[in-house]
Amino acid sequence: NAEAGLDNLYLTILDDASKTETSNAIVQLVIGIVLASSNTSPLSAESIYAFLPSQFTLSFQSFEDILSRLSAILLSEKNGITVVHTSVLDFFGNKARCLDRHWIDTVSVHRIMISGCFEVMAKGSRNASRQQSTQRGLVFNMCGLQTSHLRNSELPDLDRLVADNISPELQYSCTHWADHLIGSQLQDEG
Repeated sequence: NAEAGLDNLYLTILDDASKTETSNAIVQLVIGIVLASSNTSPLSAESIYAFLPSQFTLSFQSFEDILSRLSAILLSEKNGITVVHTSVLDFFGNKARCLDRHWIDTVSVHRIMISGCFEVMAKGSRNASRQQSTQRGLVFNMCGLQTSHLRNSELPDLDRLVADNISPELQYSCTHWADHLIGSQLQDEG
């Protein structure tokens, strides 16, 4: 059975990447964030790291080591991290296949992401101390424009202004917070 062979391969990769209880929680969360964001805009390693809740105190180097151990199932490209094949999505979408120790509760991931989006929009970073971030949250006139009487198409070098003043995490948060709110099912708890 090809599916059983893939399941064993994926379980081996996950077990290898999850050496400790902490790294298992990080592995589950990283994969969950990749799954949650790949439907909208894949996030870079730096952005995924920025969305990790503050209880994860690992360095970015340790985080990259975990990502490296997951490289057989996660593809890191210029435009973000995604799964290497749709069979990975099928695997994580079936609790019986990925077993309890690797099951990812997508509702919980969306709740972590919505909380992260709001923190990034408010403060610029979810974990400023861990990241030593100089980014800021939403403020009036983010790009320091001289006038608000010009259309975006009339602004010289708009892409550079955005890149210099608005972090990828903040751009993602402003664009996709509602997607995570819907996925979090918080509105259903009324």
